[in-house]
Amino acid sequence: EHLQGRGLDLPVVYDPELIRDMDARTDNVTGEQFTQNTIAFCEAIKEAGYEPMIYSNMYWEAFLFNMEELQVYPFWYADYEPIPQTPYNFVMWQYSETSTVDGITEKVDLNILFEPIE
Repeated sequence: EHLQGRGLDLPVVYDPELIRDMDARTDNVTGEQFTQNTIAFCEAIKEAGYEPMIYSNMYWEAFLFNMEELQVYPFWYADYEPIPQTPYNFVMWQYSETSTVDGITEKVDLNILFEPIE
């Protein structure tokens, strides 16, 4: 509803987060429920005419997501090692969360979007 009619250059991303050191309504959500929530989000985005994407990291892929069910969607993978540590395909890589950019005083994330050569 909020995107209706907007032209976007990038996908609409589902970004699940675990809330650490606090009580949160997601504390007892199972990996299967997170997977089903992710599918519901991605399918709603597709039905609205946009491309969905899932933000993830090694923890989500190993312990929460059912990756067999989610591999039909593109992934944005966060990993700050020199080489990404995932056996799964991804189209965007967040390779830093502590970088600097001129004009921004806080640390920033850096990402690479991989696009096919035409």
